[in-house]
Amino acid sequence: MPNYATLMEARRDLVTNTCTQHQDHFFKTAKDVNIVEYNYMVDESRNLLVCLINKIASSFWMRIFYVLNHARHPGFFNLSSEDIHAGVTNKFAVFQGQPFIRRAHWLLMSKRFMFVRDPYERLFSGWADKFFVPFGLPPFLDAVVKKLGGKNAAAPKDARYVKRCGLAKGVSFTDLVRFLVDSHPNAINEHFRSYSHQCFPCHVHYDFIGKMETFDQDVAFILRSVNVDPNNVYNVSGDGAFEEKNALNFMNGVVERAFGRWHANCSTTLYNMMRRIWVAFKVRGYVSLNLTFPLSMVEARSTSVAAFKAIATKAYRDTPDHAATKKQRRQAFLEAYYSLPRPLLKKLEAYVADDCKLFGYECDIESRFNLSDKPPTEMFHFDKLMFSED
Repeated sequence: MPNYATLMEARRDLVTNTCTQHQDHFFKTAKDVNIVEYNYMVDESRNLLVCLINKIASSFWMRIFYVLNHARHPGFFNLSSEDIHAGVTNKFAVFQGQPFIRRAHWLLMSKRFMFVRDPYERLFSGWADKFFVPFGLPPFLDAVVKKLGGKNAAAPKDARYVKRCGLAKGVSFTDLVRFLVDSHPNAINEHFRSYSHQCFPCHVHYDFIGKMETFDQDVAFILRSVNVDPNNVYNVSGDGAFEEKNALNFMNGVVERAFGRWHANCSTTLYNMMRRIWVAFKVRGYVSLNLTFPLSMVEARSTSVAAFKAIATKAYRDTPDHAATKKQRRQAFLEAYYSLPRPLLKKLEAYVADDCKLFGYECDIESRFNLSDKPPTEMFHFDKLMFSED
């Protein structure tokens, strides 16, 4: 186990040195970028500030802040998405609407931290959760479709449902990347915007820089720095209990969100939506690749939210080795990236370059996606399923 004080110092030093070496670049590129004010969350009782980045445990940290500051709550994994977003927004002094002097005080006087992950992994995760699974980000999906057009511009039958459904069946991974590499940061949803254009690490000194690759240890280290025992936050026991609760909480949230936004007049059928959710669970390693979708088209039409959540829970528990099924995520990740034309992949390398330099990730496409490592067979067939007519 690493010496965490030394590890955090090394991460801070890398950011500081990179910012110093490329000072003109980072200050020039940041000056025209709008601050996502609700990224910042402050627990004043513990003098702790976090810059949240979507697709990097942002909801997880919102749960932690909620639990630490509510004596009575239903439990870490029983909090609904609505509970934590409403509770956190109302209680934890996010920057939105706050006077400059108060923001400056928090940034100077708090213990500050942020979390990052491999930029390629985050991009794929964001696409899988928000575009492959329907209705994740309807307004941003529409922005991508309007700019790129193409086969995904399939309008719903009734304009009243545009806001709820979005204008399209989906956006392919290739089309999302095309949009990102040719857009100004302000046009990019925060789920895909770079870390340097959300938390501004060359402008804000972060005491702790956590990484998803060492997530459990980093969370524990940060919580203990403010005298919080992580075990008292989660309040779960037993081998695999935390992993199962975390997985099922995510799965239930995906199902609830998708069902809540779907309507018969959306361009995506209920059957197609449910099959895409099923594949997304396989991508995460929650459901074995060998488990086929258990519903027919007719059965899907009469399946409720509760029933589909029960089916998903059973599939998770029928998957015997979740350590092994995590390899499915690697397969899906590679399928997505090897589907990109090489020139586009090179543009993406430039798009993620700043985050790679700042946080020590390897983003050279020849190292990460050498043609000799291309998977011999395709298992997920993302585009075929996304644009299916059923």
